[in-house]
Amino acid sequence: MAVVLLGGFLVAGCTTTPVTLDPASSPELESVGEANVEMGPVTDSRQHGANWLGAIRGGFGNPLQTLETEEPVSDVVRDQFITGLEQRGMLAEEGEGDFVMEVDIEHLDSNQVMRREAHSRLNVTLLEPGSRQIAHENSVRASNVEGGAGGGVFASIEKLEEILT
Repeated sequence: MAVVLLGGFLVAGCTTTPVTLDPASSPELESVGEANVEMGPVTDSRQHGANWLGAIRGGFGNPLQTLETEEPVSDVVRDQFITGLEQRGMLAEEGEGDFVMEVDIEHLDSNQVMRREAHSRLNVTLLEPGSRQIAHENSVRASNVEGGAGGGVFASIEKLEEILT
């Protein structure tokens, strides 16, 4: 009987939480440039599912609760970059920009076993539209780590989402 209850408890703990990562929550910025950057494609080179963002894991690394976006992560990241360019007054209409920005998502996830961790690595490239010559490249990395107990079955999926955003 105890095994059945424990098994039921573990299965009930395996849930997926959809996340929006709303760019509208970012602060308003003053225009810093002219509208000369078109947003190009965003590719997802991660080794996860297209919508996967992270998981709260049990002691054996097994996912107990997962975070996923409602649309592919590449679309969410693209929307975030578009919002950032718009807020800075730099977003150009398609075919009208001096540069095309392309982004490759190399790493973007949030996990918790005991401590919560979120990591991202995005490779950003500015290209000249006609020649596709590289005008600028940059690898942008960020990490956010919170220590402490409260992992596993009792961990808060909302706290894991907060550390990612």
